[in-house]
Amino acid sequence: MKVFAGYLIAILAVIAGLSSCSDSQWNHLPDKVSEFITDYYPNENISAQGWKDASEYVVTMRGGEVITFDKSLAWIEVNGHGGHVPQLFLFDELPPALYEYLQATESLSMVFSVERNSTEYVVELLNSSVIYEISSGAITVPVSGSELMSRLNHSVD
Repeated sequence: MKVFAGYLIAILAVIAGLSSCSDSQWNHLPDKVSEFITDYYPNENISAQGWKDASEYVVTMRGGEVITFDKSLAWIEVNGHGGHVPQLFLFDELPPALYEYLQATESLSMVFSVERNSTEYVVELLNSSVIYEISSGAITVPVSGSELMSRLNHSVD
């Protein structure tokens, strides 16, 4: 019985230590980032967070998802790294026309990454990509990976 009690105490100490680590990471998040994570990843724990350089703040979730924010802490990329991007995020954060396109093509459950800059949104699906041009509202689906890379390289701010 004493051995069992010892194991139980050890397990509880490990659990308490793990929860305090994640609490401390939550405490160090900027408010805007904390709100974003709470809204779109409420049941996830953070494995790493911090400034990548002076212009990007990156949060890595324990599930592998990576969210990148610009220097004003607005999101610039949400990458599921094999997992799906939350549909609530898509509804709240994508331009309505792009969201409606994804809904009409039954692609909402196949979004693995979303990236945006000052000119466009790029949505990575299972087997393709969708590009939404902000100024015109045009939606295109590149025919090849090289076309997508060319567009991304030319649209860097």
